[in-house]
Amino acid sequence: MIHALRAFSHRNYRLYFCGQSLGIIGYWIQQIAMAWLVYRLTGSAWLLGVTAFAGQIAVLVLAPFGGLWADRVTTHFALSVAMLALAGAGIVVTVNGISTITITIVDNRLRGRVAGFYTMAFLGMYPVGGLAAGALASWIGARHTLALGGACCMLCALWLAGRLPGLRREMRPIYERLGLLQEQKA
Repeated sequence: MIHALRAFSHRNYRLYFCGQSLGIIGYWIQQIAMAWLVYRLTGSAWLLGVTAFAGQIAVLVLAPFGGLWADRVTTHFALSVAMLALAGAGIVVTVNGISTITITIVDNRLRGRVAGFYTMAFLGMYPVGGLAAGALASWIGARHTLALGGACCMLCALWLAGRLPGLRREMRPIYERLGLLQEQKA
């Protein structure tokens, strides 16, 4: 068996993996269905954002306390709290932003397919990423794996920053058509 996949040889891990996968799929089905319902009933992007915020605020507020309770004592308390707050805020902003943008810019007839593909692509990579990170950490060490992951994130952020002006030009007519932005005067 491949070294990175050896955890699957244990029945309990397979059960855990399948349970986690089903739980995550169910969670995202509920998130997308709720957002879709709110937007369809109200037509309001603002209420869509409020709904997404309300769905995530508990995680943002309670996650640090859950981590503290689970670890009881940590030697790097301040760093742990700061990193947890940054990670939680980043996840909330990213997921809510992408969900809102996806639901507002995609035509009604394609929205379900796009949301399904996005969910599959976004969440489908969690197990693959976990396996890859575990294999890489066993090969080059956890510290270097974390540094490599951070470097990859920074490179992707720089690439996206370079594409933002073009994306804004492409998205502006869609937002103007939906009434989310006022038309620019020539």
